[in-house]
Amino acid sequence: MDLRVTCQASAELLSRTAAQTAPEASVQAPAFGAARTDRAELSTGRPARDSEAERLHALAQAQKQAELVRQQAREEAERARETAEAMAEWLDARLKCLKIASRIMSGDKVPPEDSRFLLENDPKLYQMAVTGRLPKEDPKEHKSVLDEEDLGGPESADAQTQSASEPAASDRSDTAAPEDAQPAQ
Repeated sequence: MDLRVTCQASAELLSRTAAQTAPEASVQAPAFGAARTDRAELSTGRPARDSEAERLHALAQAQKQAELVRQQAREEAERARETAEAMAEWLDARLKCLKIASRIMSGDKVPPEDSRFLLENDPKLYQMAVTGRLPKEDPKEHKSVLDEEDLGGPESADAQTQSASEPAASDRSDTAAPEDAQPAQ
């Protein structure tokens, strides 16, 4: 913003000072009865159209920045959700391991897949459970604490049932006669 002030009285003072310091220069002051012409001007230095364009540009920049922040927040929320899911899975597996180890230590019988699960997920706990097992006269037989997911998931369960119902290709070749085999003489 630019502010200019012009005053007639200061011009008179300037002309008198100049006449005293340089008598050969002739500076004329306004006549004694002349009206004073003091003025004040205020200008922004740019047209109103430019400020409107700048405001629109600033608004567009702010919108881009806000969208960037929203995108980063979405990504952070997705990472937090994935971390929470992974932590929940880990805690679920840990709880199952502790149940299995508790059953083993109390001298009860657990299914072999439970023992295998404990051995794969926490070998130290498995070792402590087996070495700390208390013998029982009548051990309780427990059902598995594992879900289908823990046993290999529904896909592997489907594959196991399919392979059990259909004999493998090598099994079928044993029962069928080879085509290029020569008859016995």
